[in-house]
Amino acid sequence: MQPSTKLKYFQIATHAIAIVAIPYGIYQEMWSWFGWALLVYFVVGVLGTTIGYHRMLAHNSFETYAPIRYLLIFCGMLCSVSSPLTGVLVHRSHHKHTDRARDPHSPSVMGYKGTWFGDWMGIDLKLDLRTARKELKDPFFKFTHQHYATILLLFVVMLALVDWKVAVYLYCVPALFFYHYKGFSNVFGHSWGYRSFDTDEDSRNCWPMHILSFGDGWHNNHHKYPGRWNTQIRWWELDPAAWIIWLIKKPT
Repeated sequence: MQPSTKLKYFQIATHAIAIVAIPYGIYQEMWSWFGWALLVYFVVGVLGTTIGYHRMLAHNSFETYAPIRYLLIFCGMLCSVSSPLTGVLVHRSHHKHTDRARDPHSPSVMGYKGTWFGDWMGIDLKLDLRTARKELKDPFFKFTHQHYATILLLFVVMLALVDWKVAVYLYCVPALFFYHYKGFSNVFGHSWGYRSFDTDEDSRNCWPMHILSFGDGWHNNHHKYPGRWNTQIRWWELDPAAWIIWLIKKPT
């Protein structure tokens, strides 16, 4: 079984648990647990996906200190969407082939369903391995990719040993949100919103995506300047993730 298949089954299992846990929590009025789940979604998602996987790993837009770097990567792994290596490969392939045949998540190429659930549907993403030559040789990236689903499973078991509610509401429920944020951003970041730049693809600045990611919704700005750690162009296009990066990045 390939690591990607293991991850798919792990994601489906966490979805099933979360789908049961949400109405159960509402019935039991477990509002504080939902509050913690939302906090985990924003903190882990912003640090892991928006800052760690996206701006730090995929684009190398800033450098930070080793303990912070690995904390960001760890948060990205907890989002349970992809290993660090897959995250880099998918996003760099997306930028190199945006809205063309080899784009791994373009709604104009794969349709909404294929873009949202392509990894579950077994669609060949045709990742461009040339975009991650360095990472493909890195022992850390190779190990975390090969054993990604196992690492996540062990982490969930450890949480469950503390309290089943911790594993369910602080991991499974946020994991459901993370997966569908990924689908939402892949679809609506290239189909709904306004364009500040006439780029040669369909990227959009999307308000809902910006709120859900705490900073990655100015997608058209990002495609115009992919190497910038701050996506703000106009004064009102606030980028909260960039405020955090400003605090943790090494001086240039």
